[in-house]
Amino acid sequence: MKRISKFIIFFSFVTIIFFITSISYAKYVIDYNIIAAKLNIDRTKPIGVANYSTKDPTRENVTVTININEPINEVEGWALSEDKCKLVKTFENNEITNVDITDLSGNKNSIEVKVDNIDREAPMINLIDIRNTNINYENYANKTHKIFATIEIKDMQLKNIAADTHISVIVGEEKSNCKQTISKIQQSDTSIILELELTGIEGNGDLQVIIPDGFAIDSAGNFSKQKKIDFTIKIDNEKPKGDYSQISLESGKIEAKIKTNEEIRNIENWENYNNNTFKKVFPANVSYIIEILDYAQNKSEVEVHVTNATYIILTYAAHNSNIGWTYGLGNYDIAGKKAIEANPILKIEALAFKVTGKCDTDFVKFRGYVNSYWNNTSEFGKCRNTGYKYKLREAPEELNSSYYTMSSQSLSTINNEKYVQFGGAGINMVGNTDYEGKNPISFDAIYNQNPFPYGISSIEIALKNYTELSVVYQILVYGKGWIKTCTNGEIASVGSKQPMSAIRAAIIPKSETKKLVELWDKDIGTYNVN
Repeated sequence: MKRISKFIIFFSFVTIIFFITSISYAKYVIDYNIIAAKLNIDRTKPIGVANYSTKDPTRENVTVTININEPINEVEGWALSEDKCKLVKTFENNEITNVDITDLSGNKNSIEVKVDNIDREAPMINLIDIRNTNINYENYANKTHKIFATIEIKDMQLKNIAADTHISVIVGEEKSNCKQTISKIQQSDTSIILELELTGIEGNGDLQVIIPDGFAIDSAGNFSKQKKIDFTIKIDNEKPKGDYSQISLESGKIEAKIKTNEEIRNIENWENYNNNTFKKVFPANVSYIIEILDYAQNKSEVEVHVTNATYIILTYAAHNSNIGWTYGLGNYDIAGKKAIEANPILKIEALAFKVTGKCDTDFVKFRGYVNSYWNNTSEFGKCRNTGYKYKLREAPEELNSSYYTMSSQSLSTINNEKYVQFGGAGINMVGNTDYEGKNPISFDAIYNQNPFPYGISSIEIALKNYTELSVVYQILVYGKGWIKTCTNGEIASVGSKQPMSAIRAAIIPKSETKKLVELWDKDIGTYNVN
């Protein structure tokens, strides 16, 4: 109990001392404040608020005014008002800074000034991509092609584009009045992606596009500058021109040459020399058309007219009793042309072929069908004019007989030269007989049954081999016109009772067969003998 009593006495003593001390300190503070107030002592920080001439995007300077709640001292770089409660400064560029101010009592504060809306940068125009519909030759185009340019308009505060502003399209040194289409394909806060489409571009020369001043504008009022874009595309709207020439080789073949006024695309199967000279060797005479195409896809035609070839000479002749013999030289010539011009009803009554040159005598071979009034009554026919005895050939659908060549024993002599001959002069007249003088043609056969009971109705021409060469031939039939062009042993016929009126044939390099066939097939169904 004594210990407890002592502790209580000690605690009471300490508490009394702490209380007395607190009263004394409070009295001291109160007295100090009273003294400081009487002496005008300032311990409060000055307070300032920054105001801006504009917070909108602007191309102009921005003036910042800091209003302060009490007078302050000078601040370097800032103008201080007479009452020393306002700081003013004009900023030419964006800047974020802290302005330290001190009041007259020495109290300090820091005020943040943030100028970030000055924009004097014009929107930038950049070319991203160019596309050309002239596939594989993108650096060339003509007015049939479409050209697309992907363009980026870039700015941190991009506002809009002047879509109605006319973009100048320059071809060479002149403006081109082509069609322009502008489409917006993408937009963000900082850029716009446009697609410019140009169609129907006229003129000739390098393609450039000039995007004028002010095409794009940003929120600060900055206008984009003129932008010239070189498309690295040559506009060419002129057709290429090709000159044909030839020289004779010692072999008897012909070296044909096509020289153009500009670089063109390859001519299929012709040897290319520096893109504007092309050569090819021909063993026989032939005429056909070649299409040439420049890089911009302009087209024109060149006639290949091979003459004087002696390596292989194919001569063919057609006979009609009203006209006589007419010849073709294997060079697009038409045998029977004179008879057609005199009367399109006239038929080829006899057909003859001759092959000369440095080839084998059996290299070119022939067989055909002679339609005759006497087919079913006699094995042979007889040429009315010469007495030539000929065997009637098999029907067109059954041409299985042996071929006739220049090696055959039964060759005819025409104009003192040997020919493979089919048919003979068998004028379709009432009373004409077969070789034996029998079976005269009746009136009914001529005027009721078949007005043309005599003539060459089909022909087949083949080669010994087709390693390098092809033979092409086509017949014309009255009432049908030219029929589909045949090659390499195909049967040229429209039926056993449909004699032909004209024929043309050519031996040609195998690589050129398609071109000649396509040319001749353009005449199918017509009577074009020009």
